[in-house]
Amino acid sequence: MRVHYVEVGDLTVDATPNFYVNENGERCLEWAANGTTIHDMVLLFDAEGRPINAANEYLIYCKTVDKLQDIRSIAKGLMHFFDILDTEKLSWDKMPRPRNQRPLYRFRAYLQALHDEIDPETGKRRLASTTAKSYRGAAIGLYVYWQGYGKFERDPCHIFEANISDSRMLGHINRNIKVQMTDLKIVARDKTKNTALPNHLSPLLMETRPELQALKSIIKNGYGYVQVNGKYIKKSISSETKLAVLLALYTGMRRLEILSFSSSLIYMPRPDENAISITIGPAIRCHTKGGESGEIKIPSWLMRLLFQYIHSRSYKNRLAKFIEKTRDPLALKYPPLLLSSQGKPYSGNSLNARWSEIRNAIIIDNNLPKFAHKFHNLRSTYATYLTFSLLNLKFPENHPSHPNEPVLTRSQVEAEVQARMRHSSPQTTTLYVKFWDEHHLEREADRIYQEELDNIYGDDEAIGMWNETVFMKVGLKGEAWPK
Repeated sequence: MRVHYVEVGDLTVDATPNFYVNENGERCLEWAANGTTIHDMVLLFDAEGRPINAANEYLIYCKTVDKLQDIRSIAKGLMHFFDILDTEKLSWDKMPRPRNQRPLYRFRAYLQALHDEIDPETGKRRLASTTAKSYRGAAIGLYVYWQGYGKFERDPCHIFEANISDSRMLGHINRNIKVQMTDLKIVARDKTKNTALPNHLSPLLMETRPELQALKSIIKNGYGYVQVNGKYIKKSISSETKLAVLLALYTGMRRLEILSFSSSLIYMPRPDENAISITIGPAIRCHTKGGESGEIKIPSWLMRLLFQYIHSRSYKNRLAKFIEKTRDPLALKYPPLLLSSQGKPYSGNSLNARWSEIRNAIIIDNNLPKFAHKFHNLRSTYATYLTFSLLNLKFPENHPSHPNEPVLTRSQVEAEVQARMRHSSPQTTTLYVKFWDEHHLEREADRIYQEELDNIYGDDEAIGMWNETVFMKVGLKGEAWPK
């Protein structure tokens, strides 16, 4: 067994030990109930099954001090780092005088070599530059943490500050921000042009590549394919997996947000509601990116489907098991929508495995051998078609000043999509608009999917852009036009 990480669930730390001798004269140890419980904890173990304390203390710090909701990506990066150290017989805290012999530099060289190598079968790089940089960042974070304790004789790497332009939403206030950088540069050889959409942001398309249509068909038919001994065997798709796919496709939520989305937020919508606005964030135990709260919109038909599910016998049984095992009062108040049959919250690994089975069905039964989308691409699909829907919003023909003219400018569309997707940087949002322009995707739009989004964003209350600024821009503040 190599270096590996284990999802241990809830972990209690900093409890007071109580030593005593029992009636048989045996020494015993009990722990007081004054510890801190860390939820969804991940720990690292070496090839012998022993805990790697240096890594685990840092992972606990990430959870308790940095308040990171999901540390799996950090754990995975550290797993690769300590695995390389184990292979090359290196100590993580020993810093030789030659810089290129220190652990971080050796790890950087390993990641660069892996990124440079191309798989002859797939024609793709063994390791994407984004993944390589993520692994590197995890290892650097470990050393920054321990350097605060004066752990090393020499610097693990050269860390310096640099000024970069701030392209985030409020970047115009402070033009530049200071960031920490290192000399552990990884040369990315898989960069795309600025106007191209990266693979992890690519949407599912229609017509020329009927990917979205194929996905809907597989979800409707309710089966995927699992590979057993080299053979593909049909396997039914669970209700929980279907709901996860629908939530990603029609709300744009991230994977971790879907996995922690609470059933307590679900209710039967009114007949006149096209969509329901819901605020998600740490306050309701929803693990949003960066721990920031934000608003999502759920179509009324999907909300009704969720309402039916949480009142099903299956969910009630799962919820009862979850309540029996859970002591966290916030988790009891906001239980997850997606639970396993054992009453445990759905894990990211389980969802990835189920998505792989769906992807197999799309490839096999729909003649799409190049379908390689990940679950995250469902969020990108939502963003792309939302962009298209907003760009095509027009005033009615009988509008007094702007008949059949676009309601929103491109910049307003980008601002709305950025708000709905909760992007920290407008650059990501801009890619979606450019993507439509450059690929002429209007001809490939899934009309049914687009109409469903139009139902959410097609009225002035739902769009969220009908404020004083917009009305003043079109010269219609407070004015209505004939029906």
